[in-house]
Amino acid sequence: MEKLLVLYAKVLSGIVLIEKGEDGYETSKT
Repeated sequence: MEKLLVLYAKVLSGIVLIEKGEDGYETSKT
C-alpha cells in the first residue's frame, strides 16, 4: 500500500513540474 502512495506522490509531483514548465520533468521521468 505504501508503495502505491509513493508512486502516486511521484506522479502528482511530476504533473506539477510539467504544469510549471520546469526542467524537473526530466528528473521525474528517471
